[in-house]
Formats: sequence, structure tokens, C-alpha cells
Amino acid sequence: MGKVKYMPSYKPVTAALRAFDVLAIVNQLPQASFARIHQETQLSSSTVVRILETLEAAGLVLKDSTTGCYVPTSRTLSLSAGYSSAQQLSVVSKPILAELQDRISWPSDLAVRDRDMMVLVQTSRAQGHLFFNRQAGYRAPILGTSLGMAYLAYQPENVVQEIVAMMAHDERLQAVLADDAAAVHEQLARVREAGFATMHPVYSAHNYDSKVSAIGVPVCVDGYAIAALNVMFLTDIVDEKAKRKLVPRLREAADSIAAGSTI
Repeated sequence: MGKVKYMPSYKPVTAALRAFDVLAIVNQLPQASFARIHQETQLSSSTVVRILETLEAAGLVLKDSTTGCYVPTSRTLSLSAGYSSAQQLSVVSKPILAELQDRISWPSDLAVRDRDMMVLVQTSRAQGHLFFNRQAGYRAPILGTSLGMAYLAYQPENVVQEIVAMMAHDERLQAVLADDAAAVHEQLARVREAGFATMHPVYSAHNYDSKVSAIGVPVCVDGYAIAALNVMFLTDIVDEKAKRKLVPRLREAADSIAAGSTI
């Protein structure tokens, strides 16, 4: 299961790609002089001049008359105004979840954190034979679920403490599970040791009459989870041996999603 690839229907416009490269360099360099831009892009001097003048005309860069360096304008902020990390993860993960569904036959969900909950941003549930009312936007608790525990196990300690504290004052089932902070930390340590999380038996009994369970793995970038991926299954069909076989495929899919998220 490889990294998501961009497959254009037409050859990219080279001039546009070069302009984006120059704009990126102006944003990155503390002193974006003409010489440094020319050095970083390896473009001809005349090409750099035309691109910079075009970006100036578009209101995206300004030339400092004192230093001769170029700086980005506030208008560059509008280029990212529509960006959503959750939306990007949804788009990147859709084909990966579909492929995972074909390989393991069970539905999967991808979720990101929203305060003390995990919110589904993509799912293959509609394609499978195990149906619950869990589409994009569905909110699952962090404690007790494989999604939440896989995510929480790969967060800094201050984030863990913050989330556990929030849940301890919650009237829902999460408060019961968060009642013993030491036990939560022990569970998270086991998740890190195993590399995956499982649905808590109390949560399964409370929500699914113990008929359903799940395995979750983190989607990590630079060692920290940005999301979590799970697979749900019927407990009387999938035994412990089968569960162990699911984990490598989940990890592979999670790695592909992580790689796609950094494009």
C-alpha cells in the first residue's frame, strides 16, 4: 500500500510551478535577497526577475527598498484560508481505506481529536457488511475506544493530563474510565508497547453488548499522532490470532496516510 500519488490529466504548467517555488522561498528565508532566491531555485536571473515582478503585481510579495530583499505580504495568508488538515486527511485516506477494506473485509474509520472526543473524518463503513450509524462527523470518546487510545498513547504528557482531567468531570462513561489516572497511564504504556490499542471491554459491553470490538493504530508524523485508524469486527468471528494479523495491515495503511498528509 504505497503513498498517494498525484496523477495529472495534463502536463503541469512549468511557469506556475516555478512561481510557487519562488514564493515558497520568499516565505522561508529570513533575508530573501535576489541572489539567495536565484541560488535556491537554480533558475536563470531573467526568469527570477520576471517571477518576482509577477508576484509583486499580484500583491503577494514586496521588495524592501532599504535591504533589497523580498518579503511576503499579508495577502499570502489568503492562500491557506481554505486549508483544513481534517479535510486533507479525509481526501488522502479515502482510497487507502478502500484498499484496506478489500484486503481485510472489515470496515475502518479515520478520526482526529476534537477536545475530549475523536471525530471521524473518513470511513469505509458504507462499503462493508458491518453497519453502524458511523459516518464522517461521528464523535467517539477518547477513553475506551481503540481510536482514542491509539491517538492518546502518542501524545505529550501534558496533553494526556489535560484530556484525562476533562473526562474526569464528564457524566458519561468516559468519567468512569478516567477515574483512575494511573490506570489510564498503564493502558497507554501497553498501547505503546504493543503498537496498537483495543476497545475497552467496559465500553464494548456498554455500547455493543460485548458483540463488537476494535483495533486502532496511530497515524504518526514526527513521532506524534495526528489521527488514528481503526478496524471494527464481531468478537465471535475474529479471534486473537486473526486480530494479530490485522495489525500489520492497519499500520501499513496508517503509514500511507501519514505520508500523504505531509505532501
